[in-house]
Amino acid sequence: MLRDPMRGARCDEPYIFVKVSHSLRFALRQPPPRPPQILRRRQLADMSDPCVDLPPEVFALVLSLLDARTLSRCRRVSRQWQRAAEDATLWRDLCIRLWADKAYVSPLARQQCDVQPMRAYLESVKDAARSWITEAELCSFAWSFRFKASAGEHFTADDPWWSGHSATTVRFLPDHTLQGCSDDNAGRTLQEGDYQWQFVEKAGLDPDGAEAPPGSCVRVNNFPVYVVFRHKWGFAMQSCWALWTSFPMPRRGEDLELEREARRFGVQLQAAEALRYNLGLHGADVELSHEALQLMLQQMEGDPVDDHEHYGDDFFDDDGSGLL
Repeated sequence: MLRDPMRGARCDEPYIFVKVSHSLRFALRQPPPRPPQILRRRQLADMSDPCVDLPPEVFALVLSLLDARTLSRCRRVSRQWQRAAEDATLWRDLCIRLWADKAYVSPLARQQCDVQPMRAYLESVKDAARSWITEAELCSFAWSFRFKASAGEHFTADDPWWSGHSATTVRFLPDHTLQGCSDDNAGRTLQEGDYQWQFVEKAGLDPDGAEAPPGSCVRVNNFPVYVVFRHKWGFAMQSCWALWTSFPMPRRGEDLELEREARRFGVQLQAAEALRYNLGLHGADVELSHEALQLMLQQMEGDPVDDHEHYGDDFFDDDGSGLL
């Protein structure tokens, strides 16, 4: 009778014990399998490092062909790669290429470009995602303005943009008034004090008028609220009836993407705002029934009513034109 050394019990089957113990001794002699991470490191260690093997100028040329995301990932390879991938010249070139066709770039990012171009690149991308505007920024631009087709033919007929000319130019002043800029094509000037602007907390969008970040909504007089958005990094604002851009607005047909964006923001999104204005209910807290909103949408889907009786005499300038 043999005793099983593993369990301290007798073993009635010597053959089985010998076979099991032999397999166990064989298994113990085998090295444990290496984790995949270790194998991967050894494979990478066996490969030649271009950062070491290539001349510095050649390796820099290779890195200059990468986009910003890939170049940023190269910084994780090693300290040598990090130093090479953070080269100021590489990131300065990336900034130049990225900003070339942008309508607006954060002034802070432009200031950082000469000293810390990588941080400037990241700062500009972060700022481009911002959908709100400060008062200083709002008053610093010469805004281009045009009516949308939903405003009606009475307004689009006199709008220079719809005739293929440059859009009307208007400035928002720090005293919360609007100032029209001279424009040979527009033929329209704003009377001083006729229009007042202010930031509002709600976008006025149906159905619930959700809270919006400060500076994301602008109201002029009692017209439907203008909602701030970004186009090619430039600031733009729109309501169901009008569109503003902080950069020279492309003429009709030159920027189809912007025109499609303007068409998507229609009366259906601001039915309550438009109905309040048309009924003279200028208080933001006035409640409108579901039936009234549906009636408004049915009217807008048909022929637009755009005479003085519909919009109110106080909306029109002396020459019959208005600014929604």
